[in-house]
Amino acid sequence: KSEDEARESAEAASIPPPAKRQVLLTDYITQECILANLKSVTTVEQTIGVLLDRLVQLNPELAPRRAEILDLIMRRERLMSTFLDTGIAIPHSAGFVGTSDIHAVMALTPQGVASLGRDQKAYSVILFLSPEVGRSNHLQFLAAIATVFLDKTTTREIASSIAAEDAFQMIRKLELTGRMN
Repeated sequence: KSEDEARESAEAASIPPPAKRQVLLTDYITQECILANLKSVTTVEQTIGVLLDRLVQLNPELAPRRAEILDLIMRRERLMSTFLDTGIAIPHSAGFVGTSDIHAVMALTPQGVASLGRDQKAYSVILFLSPEVGRSNHLQFLAAIATVFLDKTTTREIASSIAAEDAFQMIRKLELTGRMN
C-alpha cells in the first residue's frame, strides 16, 4: 500500500459506523392498528381477544395460528401481568417462531379494563408478537412504548382519543417533540 492508502485506511477505520435509528412505536403501530374508544370490553382477556382478531385481520398469514398465539399470550399474562403503573398493559409473546418482524396492535379503552386477578386497570393495551431472532428489537420496542406512555396522565389522554387518527397523531408528536401540546 502507498502511504496515502494506508492513511485513508486508518482514517476509515477510526470513523464510527452511523448510529442506528431509535425504534419508534409508530414504526409498528399505524392508524389501522389502533382500536380507539373501545367500550365493548371490560377485562384484559376480552381486550386480548379483540386485539388478536385485529392482528389477524391485518396479518392474514397469522390466522391459522390464532389459537396458538392466544395461548402463548395468555400463559405469559397469567405468569406475570404486563400491567404497568402508568395505566398500560403490554400482553405479548417474545420469540414467536414464524415471523421476522414485530407485529403490534393497540386498544384504547377510556373506561379501562381489569387485569387478571389483580386490582389494576389499563387504559391502553398494546398486544404484540416479536420474532424468535432479533431480541434487541423486542427490547427497543418495549423502550419505545415506555417513552410514549411515560405517566398516567399521558396514557389517559391518549386513551381518551375518539379516533385512531387522533391517537396516532398524539403518539407521533410525542415521539418527535417529547410533548403532546
